[in-house]
Amino acid sequence: MIDHAAIAARLTAQVPDLKGGVEVSLDIAEIADRPVKLPQAFLCPTGDRAGPPAHVTGHDQRLAHSLLVLLGLPSRNDPTGGGGVSALEALRRDIRAALHGWMPAGGASALIYTGGRLIAAPKGAVWWGLTFSVDTYEDDPT
Repeated sequence: MIDHAAIAARLTAQVPDLKGGVEVSLDIAEIADRPVKLPQAFLCPTGDRAGPPAHVTGHDQRLAHSLLVLLGLPSRNDPTGGGGVSALEALRRDIRAALHGWMPAGGASALIYTGGRLIAAPKGAVWWGLTFSVDTYEDDPT
């Protein structure tokens, strides 16, 4: 099982410009509706993909877990959000540097950055999602 709190703690330690903090959450829609006063991030587990069993007996199946880092930036007095592009780029780079290639507790592989995209740009904020993947092995409980 992936230790999501440890990933959030690593982001907090490695990306000090996330002055609004880092939290673990499942409610992406609610987060994107929040006002953003300081750069902040939310770690959201978004899914998993099962691989074939690792052994003939069917035990130890590989799972590739998808994790979304939802990055929120304030965008005040900037109707198009264009003024925050350089700050967004810098934070995206710092988040990738903090997580890509790092193995969290519970992982069987290092985190791999798989892509990012604009999630929402409501008035006064920009929300960008960075997706990472990490593998675990789950023992068949039967």
